[in-house]
Amino acid sequence: MKKNRIIILMALFFADILSLSAQEWIQGQNIPSDISITSLQEYEGKIIAFGQKQWREGQQFFSEPKSFVSTDNGSTWNEYINISNGNSTANTLFFSNGRILTSGRKGDAQLDWIGAVCYSDDNGKTWKEVETIPQDISITKIQKWEGQLIAFGLKQWREGFQFFSEPKSFVSEDNGSTWKPFVTITTKLSTTNSLMISRNRIIASGREGETQLDWFGAIYYSDDNGATWSKANGLPSDIAVSEIVSNNDYLVAAGQRQWREGMQFLSEAKLYRSFDNGTTWKEFIPVTNEISTAIPLLITNDRIITAGRLGQAQLDWMGALFYIDK
Repeated sequence: MKKNRIIILMALFFADILSLSAQEWIQGQNIPSDISITSLQEYEGKIIAFGQKQWREGQQFFSEPKSFVSTDNGSTWNEYINISNGNSTANTLFFSNGRILTSGRKGDAQLDWIGAVCYSDDNGKTWKEVETIPQDISITKIQKWEGQLIAFGLKQWREGFQFFSEPKSFVSEDNGSTWKPFVTITTKLSTTNSLMISRNRIIASGREGETQLDWFGAIYYSDDNGATWSKANGLPSDIAVSEIVSNNDYLVAAGQRQWREGMQFLSEAKLYRSFDNGTTWKEFIPVTNEISTAIPLLITNDRIITAGRLGQAQLDWMGALFYIDK
């Protein structure tokens, strides 16, 4: 019986791959190319995209949060809620029970990180800053799990001219008003790019070791609420996983392969898939070569949606959102 089940799963796997490979990635309409989309959420029949507009004035870089909404499953987008809460960057926007939560950098770019999580109960007209998450914490994402909100990211600090970080997670039982520390994420990671809970397993991705020019990434998982962690198999160390999501019988991880050629940094968007709840991973379908990174990921109504950088790294940001139908 077990052997038959494995054969059926393998047949479904290859049929799925062939079906998706026959499709083409299509660019979502009406999101300007100077917008970097960092999070996607399905909420009350709509899809919300959140990120930031980025621009330069001389040698100085500026940014401001932006949000977009789609009512046709990600094909077309319109500007949504105005985010005016003192943050200059936009890591995430999350809707929960009528409340909007955001995280990002307070003020303009500086060497030392000053971050904030804010929430609004009047559709973005007024905002209140959370006081129970320290300002040296950069919250990467907020998500819901069993009626609670989970926020994760990293603590960042400097020692001289060297930058350090360690992963952090927080939990809220009152819809984001107050927070307390959640699980201890493995010290093998110095960043937390993604964190999810699937069938009582905690799965995290990030950078292995301290900050360096060349990326070494990994996915780790814990089956005992963070007491011990194991490294997932099958993911190359040059892959930076930005987000992991669940899709029925399997998990999908989005990110990018990163490497250097001389002093130039290059990347290639990638998708990986796991059929054993994050223990092992294999490369999934190819991502459109029009984007070199895959930052957020959403799978909804038989559609895969991601967003990233158009072309390779450059001083001026040019981004786009793409989708493919399963």
